[in-house]
Amino acid sequence: MSLYTDIETMDDGVISFTNFSLQNVKAYLNIYKTSLDSFGTEVGHHSIVLDVGNETTDEEHPIGLMVHLVIPKRDENQLVDCAVHRYNKKSDLLLRSIYLGIATFPNKVQNLRELRTWFVKRFERQFIQEHCNGNFKWCSDTNCHKYSAFVVSQLGLEWPEGFKILNDYPSWTIDLVSFYRDTILSSHSSS
Repeated sequence: MSLYTDIETMDDGVISFTNFSLQNVKAYLNIYKTSLDSFGTEVGHHSIVLDVGNETTDEEHPIGLMVHLVIPKRDENQLVDCAVHRYNKKSDLLLRSIYLGIATFPNKVQNLRELRTWFVKRFERQFIQEHCNGNFKWCSDTNCHKYSAFVVSQLGLEWPEGFKILNDYPSWTIDLVSFYRDTILSSHSSS
């Protein structure tokens, strides 16, 4: 069960897209910095950004709807959830962005609220139940790398060739505190 219980009234910047289209949406894999990246590991937080507003002018810093796995309560239980929100900031934490291609969505998804609902249902019903054996706790199967790969497959895209998905690493290695601070600032700003 999602920790975001009232999907229909959530905003997080999703309704702030004044001009959006679910046609020809460019998808990007974003990898964020962590202290371990000085070794070239790229184990930082992973997210998918969908340019639903055709706003991206710099493919190294995509703008759009961010989909990613989060630990909303940031306590010791490390229970995860799916977050879908607007992302429109050139983040200093962004290590690398990889263009994935044009995303495809089900025909029944007609607007951004329906798209958010679609992602949340896929997270609960498929990712957690089928891929993570019902486990909502951060672990080798339930982490942002695996979730990003799952989202990529749900969008009809391929994971970048030669780009490894890490199986297990502690959540503290991805510096979630800095990432969340950066994301919160982005989802509540207009530029």
